[in-house]
Amino acid sequence: MIDDAKENETPRDVFRQVLPLAFYYLKCSLPFEDITQIIANASNLILTTHDLFHIIFQLSEPVLRGFCIEHYSFSNSVPFYYPILPSKSLKQKDTKFAICKELWYSLQQFNGLVSFGLGRAGWNPVGKSYLLDFIFETDFVKGNPQNSTFHFNSIDIQMTKNLFGKMKNTSDAESIKWAYIDCHRQTNHTILKIICQHLDIALVHITNDDFMNNKSELNSDIKRLLGSVKHCYYLVRDYKDTKVKIESVQRGSTYEKYYFIPNLTRQDTNSHSVRKSLKELGYEILHLKNPKVDRKWISRLRDAEG
Repeated sequence: MIDDAKENETPRDVFRQVLPLAFYYLKCSLPFEDITQIIANASNLILTTHDLFHIIFQLSEPVLRGFCIEHYSFSNSVPFYYPILPSKSLKQKDTKFAICKELWYSLQQFNGLVSFGLGRAGWNPVGKSYLLDFIFETDFVKGNPQNSTFHFNSIDIQMTKNLFGKMKNTSDAESIKWAYIDCHRQTNHTILKIICQHLDIALVHITNDDFMNNKSELNSDIKRLLGSVKHCYYLVRDYKDTKVKIESVQRGSTYEKYYFIPNLTRQDTNSHSVRKSLKELGYEILHLKNPKVDRKWISRLRDAEG
C-alpha cells in the first residue's frame, strides 16, 4: 500500500492510505509504533503514537469514538481534556479544548486519583507522568511523551482495565477499580478544581524551592483547589538532604502526607530509599478503605469546556 506511494504525495495522502491499517491495529489493540514509522518513512511526517490516536479519534464519527476509546484504553492512556483540531499552535491562548464525552458515564465505575503540579512543578516538565508510571505501573510517558503535539495543557486518563471490563495484567486485586488522571503542564485550573472537588485523592508535585520560598502562593492554590480532598499526598522534589523524609498531618477531615525526596530528577528513581518510599506510597493509596467518589462529577465538567 505505502510502497506504491508517489514521491510527490503529501503527508495527508499518506495518512489516508494508512488509516484503514490504523483502525485494524486499534481493533486488535496493537501498538501504533509501526504505523507512525510507516508515515515517517513515506512522508517525513513525525507523529507520536498519541498524536496519531488523537487525529483518528477526532476525525471519527461519534459512534466510532467509543470504538477507539474501548480498544486503545486497554494498554494506553486516553485523552480526557484535549485541544480540538485544527489549531495553528496548541500553545495559543485561543486554542479550544474539549472533554471526552465518551468517558463521562463509563468512568463512574472507577475510583479516581488525580496527579498534578503546583508552582514550577505545574508549569515545567519535572517528570510527573514518569512518577505515576513508576508508582502505579501506568503508561503515561509511553502514551503521551512531551514532544506530542497534544501534551501541552491536556489531561489524560488511564485505567487498570479498559472501559468494557477487560482486566489489565495485574496481581493486585485492589487496583482493578482505579482510574489515574494525569494533568500536564499549565492545566486549566477551572477544570482541575472541578476534578478535585469530586475525587478524594490527590497526588501533588511541588519543587523543594517553591515549598521553602513560595509557601504563601502554594497555600493559596492548595486551599482553592484541594479544599474538599480528603487524602492529599505531596511529593516535594529535590529535597536538600540525603534521605527521604516523610511527614503526616491531619487537618480537620483532610489527611496530608508529605514525601520530601532528595535528588528526584525527572527520570531518576535509582535510589533504593526513593524506590521503596514511592512503592509504599502507591500501596497505601491503593489500599485506602472506601475512598469517596462523586459518581456525577464528570457530567459537571460540561460547563467548564473551552
